[in-house]
Amino acid sequence: MTEAGFTIGRQQVILDRPIKTLGLHELRIALHPEVAVSITANVAQSREEAEMQAKGIDPLRAAEEQAAVETPAAPEGGAAVGEPTGG
Repeated sequence: MTEAGFTIGRQQVILDRPIKTLGLHELRIALHPEVAVSITANVAQSREEAEMQAKGIDPLRAAEEQAAVETPAAPEGGAAVGEPTGG
């Protein structure tokens, strides 16, 4: 918000409950005793994850899906490629 020219003090942020997870969280900002606005806080580990969350993509699920595509599955019978089958 500072980039947009606004400075918000800690005492102006109204949390209904503590933020303990990554993701998008609704919170209120008290601009004046009679004026409060709702905003969405985007809590992420990196700028890339924040951009994914803003687009509605779950970064953890996307990473898991990408890992599944890159990791070949074991062939039928349970032995991985190059492992002896014990015969």
